[in-house]
Amino acid sequence: MTSSRLHIRQCMTAVTITLAMIGTPAGAQQVELRSRVIHWLETTCGLQSESAQPSSVQALGQRAVPLFVDAFDAGPDVRTLEQIRDAAARRHGRIQSLLDNGMSFGLTQEDLAALQLTQRNDYVSQAVGDFVFAYEDAALRAVRVLDGTDSRQFLQRVADDDTSSHADTARRLLRGLGG
Repeated sequence: MTSSRLHIRQCMTAVTITLAMIGTPAGAQQVELRSRVIHWLETTCGLQSESAQPSSVQALGQRAVPLFVDAFDAGPDVRTLEQIRDAAARRHGRIQSLLDNGMSFGLTQEDLAALQLTQRNDYVSQAVGDFVFAYEDAALRAVRVLDGTDSRQFLQRVADDDTSSHADTARRLLRGLGG
């Protein structure tokens, strides 16, 4: 299965979360904006195009840049990851059950054998890793859509980090900005 298909599959299982904070009216606006950013990330993270819903990101405005940066740096919250784990474990069980009942999914015998040998923990770990990668990738791409000084600085930071699995994407996004 291709990487983009894995990302899309994982994102389809993502559930919107609500963040609760107590604060001033300005704080309430920040909570609403943060909630919109997280919702966008969780529902969009599988789309592999820089143009993925740019108008919905642009509608969030420049104030969302630090929130996307924080989301990139922190990744999804624990509750969301638990939901991804649970959904992946259920999927693994359904797949194994179908395989046990002779379903071939149109796969070759070699691929079927590999699928049957896939351990639940490995499947769940891969699903969580795919979701986290797609979530971070979506945050990176959202920052690019919101182009500005802070956006460019963040993209440059990621591009300069050779240990980041997103460095190449950040470099490409910067080239798209002329940066």
